Amino acid sequence: MAGGKRRHRGTQDLVTRLKAAREGDGSVFDGTLCLQGSEIATGPHTKKNMPYLLLGSAGGGLRPGRCHDFGGVSHNRLLLSILHAFGIEANAVGLPELCSNGPLPGLA
Repeated sequence: MAGGKRRHRGTQDLVTRLKAAREGDGSVFDGTLCLQGSEIATGPHTKKNMPYLLLGSAGGGLRPGRCHDFGGVSHNRLLLSILHAFGIEANAVGLPELCSNGPLPGLA
């Protein structure tokens, strides 16, 4: 099995197990957010336009089931958005200038 397929199979297995694990009136997955990414983009192996996969809603902090293209903004803003989804009101992740426009719009 190719590396990408094997990686995604592992992600699928993780999500299946999180959904099967009961917690309160729902599952562990209901309060979870899984972030999957790569250290490099495809093609010329740059650090721009890197694909990320978010699975889950962070307990309702994010709206799942959509695809976004943010036009090459820094992934720091994605990480900032994740903090906000969990109720952590940070102003930046990493270099503040990379988060100067705040969390990514439309994720919550």
